[in-house]
Amino acid sequence: MAAFDSKLSQIVIRIVYDGAGVAGKTSNLLALQEMFTENRRSELTTPETTRGRTLYFDHLVLEGGLIAGYRFRSELWTVPGQEVLRHRREFLLHDADVVVLVVDSRPSGVEIARGRRETLYACVGNRQLPVVIQANRQDEPTALKPVQVRAELGWGEDTPVIGAVASEGTGVRETALWAMRSAVRSIGQEVLLRGLDSMALDVESPANVLSRMQALPLDVPRADSFSPKPPLAEIAGAEGGEQAEVRDEATRAALATGPIGLPQARLPSPEVPSFQIWPPSSGRATLGRIPYAQVVLRKDLQHSELSEQDSKALSYVYRAGDWCLKTSPDRCYETLEEGRAHLIRLARFKVALGECLAPQTVLALQESPVGYWLWTVSPWYRSLHFEMVEADAVHSEDALALALRRYAEASVQALVLARESRVGLQIHPSNFAYADGQVLYLGDRIERAALLPSIGYDWLKRIEELGVTHPDAMEAYVDELEAQILRWFGREDVVALDLQAAVDETLVNSELARRVRERLLQVVNRCA
Repeated sequence: MAAFDSKLSQIVIRIVYDGAGVAGKTSNLLALQEMFTENRRSELTTPETTRGRTLYFDHLVLEGGLIAGYRFRSELWTVPGQEVLRHRREFLLHDADVVVLVVDSRPSGVEIARGRRETLYACVGNRQLPVVIQANRQDEPTALKPVQVRAELGWGEDTPVIGAVASEGTGVRETALWAMRSAVRSIGQEVLLRGLDSMALDVESPANVLSRMQALPLDVPRADSFSPKPPLAEIAGAEGGEQAEVRDEATRAALATGPIGLPQARLPSPEVPSFQIWPPSSGRATLGRIPYAQVVLRKDLQHSELSEQDSKALSYVYRAGDWCLKTSPDRCYETLEEGRAHLIRLARFKVALGECLAPQTVLALQESPVGYWLWTVSPWYRSLHFEMVEADAVHSEDALALALRRYAEASVQALVLARESRVGLQIHPSNFAYADGQVLYLGDRIERAALLPSIGYDWLKRIEELGVTHPDAMEAYVDELEAQILRWFGREDVVALDLQAAVDETLVNSELARRVRERLLQVVNRCA
């Protein structure tokens, strides 16, 4: 909410750009930075990103005119759009004076944006908050017109909507000016009625905001800062709050008795306390949609989360309709404190996956007679390993080539994560899926690592498994590896990842694998 900077005698208004991931929020601020001269704006501040995705915020200051006789400046903030960073979004929206809702105008983008209105007002409470809609990506062939975007999202005609192509700067200035005017009108009325006493007297710097955001636990929303009540009935299901009701008797039985094959564990329940689930609000809703009475143990996937060097990794994988529920014996903890520590650690790694995180992923710490089991719940995906096995079984060279090319992309993305975010993944193809043009990491074995020393083995193992019987698919696989390596890595990356040694020191058993190893070495040397 608006604050008064007594040192500069300025009113400070907060404009928050909200919207789904990659809708164009950061593009707006980048364009505004180019449009305004240095004496009218600050430098853009972006504390941290991963693969181009905002993890905390972008921040830009624009100098304005007058509000009720006082000079004002506008502080523009963007929120992270990923659902897994929802608590950070809530943190910034809570104090907004006006919100710019940036929407990808294509039908798929509009569909994603449908739920933003309800969650927006849950964050700001009962305040009459001005909202400006920006219908972005109007240059796309399938883009809906601005008035159609507004109508599809359920906003009335009194809500302004501006068409834009933020990446080109079109509509960006108009959006910002409309947002400023909206804030000036509402704040000006407040100042005239109540004076400056209605405003906060402290103005937080981006550094202070970042520090407070970093202190937020990933699995707990900033509910204690939301007055008078948490967003979207966040306390439902929390300790002391009203517990979510499981009405279906078959579901009750399945939750109580534990899954077949793992008698001492219990399935993750929608009734689990909020501090034992991540993300708390959307996670509980996801668990509530699972058809527990249909749970089936997939014994064929008991060793599904493999590393090439550790074939004894054991997982219990269950399918319930279109959902996957997964745990393992080494994720059973004696105490709640120990389980919570591992849940928070794994949640942090999940967030660091960025776009590689499977949508609607939930972590739940479920109490059982023998301890606390940490479960991962996500939609059911066909892994790349499954795609390879299926293609091999029906002798489809094209299908195998496609699965291998996707694996090449996935393995290189794992290297990118290690380089940029110090996140180490297991590179076996059973740990990856490919959906909607995006590599997804399905595994839970994630560690802090800046190197993937087994990457050469991971790459060449595919050659030794399938190379002799599927030469065309192997050629497509190596071509894709070469293209991905050259696309993503330069000399500094090759050195930092120690790629040359990782490939050169890999032992192989076949002449074909030796030739591919030499080719990969040549590619790595070209990067260097």
